[in-house]
Amino acid sequence: MPPCYFSGSAQACALLLLAFVAACARGDIVGGAIFTPAVISTTAVPLSESDEVALLADGHTACVIDSYEGQVRCVDGDGTVVGVFGHTSEGPGEFGCPAYLARGDEGTAGVVDPALGRFTVFQPSGAYVSEVMLPDRLFQPLPPFGD
Repeated sequence: MPPCYFSGSAQACALLLLAFVAACARGDIVGGAIFTPAVISTTAVPLSESDEVALLADGHTACVIDSYEGQVRCVDGDGTVVGVFGHTSEGPGEFGCPAYLARGDEGTAGVVDPALGRFTVFQPSGAYVSEVMLPDRLFQPLPPFGD
């Protein structure tokens, strides 16, 4: 399952970074001058920790999980975004931690969310279709789904 929450050490790093940014934003003085941080390094960051991809039944639309935003993104064969949907929350069409994708017979995308214990079906545009609660023991639906 893709990580949806910071680990303990990552939380500590994030808090230190936030404290540093807040101090800089207040204009704290270091050595008699306002300290302005400089970029000392950069690194490539993946777009998502998830490697889930669903090629939809129309054959030219693919959906992927964006684990950092808790969303699903669908693009057509030209790379044009046709839908971005979901965010981290608990309501209909929202996710606790989207983990797996499956394609439906009608060009829909199904999203398994083990954190909320449900399987939600969407149109590639992001229109909510339906949802069903999952059993306590989660399985990974790899094949396409139907009714």
